[in-house]
Amino acid sequence: MTREVVWDHGVSLPGHRLWLDPLVVRSFAFISHAHTDHARRHKEALLTPQTLALIPEGRRPRGWRMLGYREPMRRDQGTVTLYPAGHMLGSAQLLFEHQGATLLYTGDIKLRQPGGGPPTFVPRADVLIIETTRGDRELDPHFSRKAEEERFINGIESAFGTGRSVLVPVFALGKTQEILTMLHLAKRQGRLADVPIYIGGLSTKITIIHDQLASQSTRQHEGLQILDSIAPYVLSGREIQTTQINRNRIYALSSGMMTEKTLSNQLAGRFMNDSKQSIFFVGYADPKSAGGRLKAAQLGDSIQLEEDSPSQKLECAVREFDFSAHAPREYLLDYVRKVTPKVVVLVHGDPSAIAWFKEKISAELPSTTIVVPEPGREYEF
Repeated sequence: MTREVVWDHGVSLPGHRLWLDPLVVRSFAFISHAHTDHARRHKEALLTPQTLALIPEGRRPRGWRMLGYREPMRRDQGTVTLYPAGHMLGSAQLLFEHQGATLLYTGDIKLRQPGGGPPTFVPRADVLIIETTRGDRELDPHFSRKAEEERFINGIESAFGTGRSVLVPVFALGKTQEILTMLHLAKRQGRLADVPIYIGGLSTKITIIHDQLASQSTRQHEGLQILDSIAPYVLSGREIQTTQINRNRIYALSSGMMTEKTLSNQLAGRFMNDSKQSIFFVGYADPKSAGGRLKAAQLGDSIQLEEDSPSQKLECAVREFDFSAHAPREYLLDYVRKVTPKVVVLVHGDPSAIAWFKEKISAELPSTTIVVPEPGREYEF
């Protein structure tokens, strides 16, 4: 195997003319999933059919090779195989094999699936390139996804009990469909019966595509048609400032970080100073974003949601739920143990996250070489 790996706005295997999730446009690149921080208009891209369908037209690669899971493909003198990554519909890990040696790239990965679905498959490899996004956060030893879902539904029911409505800021791709599925399952159990649910913006378009791909999903609820099952109301940008906010409504609106001018940002402006409303966060929000500032605020604080709008006093209830699409650091460490690599390359993490993984892997796998790649430097293993 040609053993060179380069980190330069993404991972490169220069001996095989293959880039892995590069942040800039390349001649030939693997796109692990459809989130906009990974999708670029590469000259040619390797990706799953689901990922290609979910990438917005303006970010789609100019050419592509679609590859299904567990379908080997020749690349120069090596072989590429994709495996589910669990991060979202179509997300993939990439295993590269050449002359008896193997390299595994995780992309963004989630190891345990909602609703008790099958765990993400873990290939064995000599070299492991792994994300460390949540390496700076300790997992509550008592945390369980099932309990968190129950806390979320209970929170909505509790809000309704006091006459509130609930705004749930969601990312259009992945998180919207996850939350709608959760609400569907609650309704199927006789909870939240006849509760109107509103969506809008890019979320609606993405959910239509997601439903079209439902039969290709590897998730637990294969074939689920979210829009048909939930029958949500669709809000437009023109309606968001004038629609009447009645009691006991759920507004699952993008964007998840409440970016300026988005539906969630605009509706939050109407919720913030109303003590009869609630905002539930279900995913990551950059601390500098409107969503991040709101999550960090206390009741009575003044928050400015948009640059050209005045600050408002926070008087509504704000709650946070952990439905991250990234694996916790403890699960990722267990993943490293299962792969048992000779070399681990740590990417996509803050310095504190990288430091935690270095310490733990060094202690548990002392014979494993740990690499924190420097930009532009070539590493040979």
